[in-house]
Amino acid sequence: SASAPPAVDGSRHTEPLSPEDVAAAAALAAAGDSGPSDPAPSPAAPSAGLSVLGLVAAIVGIAVGVAGLLALPWATGPGPDLSYLDLRDLVDASGPDIAAVANAFVLTGALFAVGAGGVVALARAIGATPLRVVAGIVVVLGVAGLAVLGFASIDVDQPLTGATDTVGVGPDAGAPVTLPDGTPVTDPSTGDPVTVSEGDAGAGALTDEQLAGVAVVQGEDRLTDAAVVGAGALVATGLLLLVGLVLRGTAGRIVAAVGLLALAGWAGATVVTLRDQAGLGDLANVGLGPYALVASAVVLAVSAALPGRKRPRPAA
Repeated sequence: SASAPPAVDGSRHTEPLSPEDVAAAAALAAAGDSGPSDPAPSPAAPSAGLSVLGLVAAIVGIAVGVAGLLALPWATGPGPDLSYLDLRDLVDASGPDIAAVANAFVLTGALFAVGAGGVVALARAIGATPLRVVAGIVVVLGVAGLAVLGFASIDVDQPLTGATDTVGVGPDAGAPVTLPDGTPVTDPSTGDPVTVSEGDAGAGALTDEQLAGVAVVQGEDRLTDAAVVGAGALVATGLLLLVGLVLRGTAGRIVAAVGLLALAGWAGATVVTLRDQAGLGDLANVGLGPYALVASAVVLAVSAALPGRKRPRPAA
């Protein structure tokens, strides 16, 4: 019913509760209903936790990569084997006549694949946000430092061993024409070796110092190409690894694994290049070192892709 008009003091009189209302209120109280209450907080969304298999795979991948860099030969032959450090010194000094993709991997890519790749795989396997931040810093510093290192390696100013100022004697007529590195020149139409004509016999010979200068220029050109290729590859793979660290869940694992697989592809291209080209002279056989780097990058990619167990995030 309608309430009574306000009294003089401003208060309002209401109708008393009916016996039915009193009985309903008593029934609700007996049932334990004290009226509306605050809704229960929703459970916190789970966050990615430790992946035991991913952590084991990351440790194995790093160990294989370190063995490939420090313990296994990279080139074998009749003479002494070349380790990674030997081959790196050779590339740094003269730029062997191998493709820029291989030179770049020797100068920068191998170190980045094992160092930055290993840290990223560990960060994804453990799943802790602070570790992912540290891994991102390592990737950025690795890209910057190794890219600069690749460009700094362009400076090749040491002449070939035994270079002198004496003028060499020109080849005799009928002698094969060779490049400065000794490679015979063949006629592309017939495949027969090109020989020195009688008119050119004994003339046009370069001094040993000039030959050394040609080799230095060629080495600088190869290292320039390697530095450009290496910097581009580091930036591309580094961006993938950074995105893989920033993203959470499945997306982050997949992107990080793709970045590590790109490093594995780079290492594989290096193996093919070293195997198919004779830039190392008699040491033309590829050792186990480059293969170990390929295996390391693949295992690290698998590690980054493995999901961790879910752990509930603490409620606020």
